[in-house]
Amino acid sequence: MFLVDGCALLHFILLDMMDKWKEVGGKNDLVAFAKLDLFLLENQLPYKLLEILIGMFPEVPSEEGGENCQKELKDSVTKFIDKSFLSPVEQQLQHPIQVDSHHQIHPPHLEQQKQEEEKEPAHLLALLRKRLIGTKAKEKGKDKKMDILWEKLRNSKLCSYGAKSRHWHTFRNVKELKEKGIRFKASKERGAITDIDFDDRFCMPTLTLSPILVDVATMPKLLNLIAYEMCPDFKNEFEITSYVSFLDNLIDSREDVKELRDAGVLRNELGSDKDVAVLFNKISDKLVPNLEIYLELKRRIQDHCNIIWARDAAKICHTYFRSPWSFIVFLGVIAGLVMAALQTYNSFKETHRLEH
Repeated sequence: MFLVDGCALLHFILLDMMDKWKEVGGKNDLVAFAKLDLFLLENQLPYKLLEILIGMFPEVPSEEGGENCQKELKDSVTKFIDKSFLSPVEQQLQHPIQVDSHHQIHPPHLEQQKQEEEKEPAHLLALLRKRLIGTKAKEKGKDKKMDILWEKLRNSKLCSYGAKSRHWHTFRNVKELKEKGIRFKASKERGAITDIDFDDRFCMPTLTLSPILVDVATMPKLLNLIAYEMCPDFKNEFEITSYVSFLDNLIDSREDVKELRDAGVLRNELGSDKDVAVLFNKISDKLVPNLEIYLELKRRIQDHCNIIWARDAAKICHTYFRSPWSFIVFLGVIAGLVMAALQTYNSFKETHRLEH
């Protein structure tokens, strides 16, 4: 049974990557449902079985010429996982992945940061999860002095309500964060989908998230990834579970989805924005995330929300600087005032000279 299923799986992946479904009479709906079945937790085949089957093929060029059969199959599996990544296709094409000798997938900017002892994936679902969470990246260098000064200013009585909510967050969704002046941006680098960054320095606090494609396959994939993380014999940090839970914290209604969609964080191919909100709210029901993963991120967001003038500053920016023309007019007014002040000063200076 393993032999037949393994060969069928490799053949399916090869046909899909070569786009030959029309030649073999495959129907689009059946192919789509079959792709979902390949990532069901109960349908997983040992990845070691696939390696053994691939190794049984001769290292000679295929019938159509080109690369040898083994390399063609290995590349097909890699591309299939990449195609199944929960990210817009345009970003996948701009930032191709790289694969090591054990077929393990890493984003380009993390290639030199592989873990010392990486075990081969248990199955395709594990390989997809590895691709989604990436490799642990080293902390980026920051201006520590500037961070310390900004932290002191932000937590001072002059700017903050205090540290009453320091150990828990009170913000509820994207709408509330936007009212506090926080803007949302899609990450341009194709890293792990779980990578979330909050830049709260200076006057433009920004929450940066990796783009995610939401379609009919999103919910089954996420549910099976969460179920895999809950398996008692699989030791992990619940990265996907925590990521979905964090998105649920941001998304309460279709207005929240619209804001993320306009920012390029969400690409909605599911239907209405309300359907996307219901999807994440439904998936997150009864989840038990790892509270440590985004603890520091939530603390920094809450610290910004505690700033007294955050809402007023956001209102001013939204009212007077929501378009480039408004900012140009503002600069024009400032320039006019400066010119008027200089002209008044020169007139006063000339009058004073004539009197003497």
